[in-house]
Amino acid sequence: MAKDYDFSGVWLSTYSFVSGLNGKKIETDHYVTMHLKGNQLVVESIPNMQGSYMMARFSLEDRIATGYYHSENSPSSSHKDAVYNGAAQLLLDEDSKALRGKYVGYGNKLEIKTGDWEIVHVGQHPPQDAQQKSDKFTHPVADNR
Repeated sequence: MAKDYDFSGVWLSTYSFVSGLNGKKIETDHYVTMHLKGNQLVVESIPNMQGSYMMARFSLEDRIATGYYHSENSPSSSHKDAVYNGAAQLLLDEDSKALRGKYVGYGNKLEIKTGDWEIVHVGQHPPQDAQQKSDKFTHPVADNR
């Protein structure tokens, strides 16, 4: 059984992957809310004007979250309306303000991809522009080599 963790407020979900188009590392972010019932943790993106969506469902045992995700691209993205599903295992930080771990899923060319995923508490209310901006925005990661 999961402890009484506080998953209220707004969280920023960020995961990274290597683009099949140009081989560059990309990060994708979503503003999300989380709800815990028993040991079941549900993560869901905050609605936006672009139409993208992400949800995940985890079983929480102690501080270990194991589950799956479902992501739908925005109709205006480069991979319009693409749907992705996969699995993940994340560890809840001791202060319970972040989950960090790995995901595994398939890419747009049906290749298996893995990457880092973190969900970090950002406050009790969404940023003022959270619905005007996409709740799913993708940006390249700086190459620090």
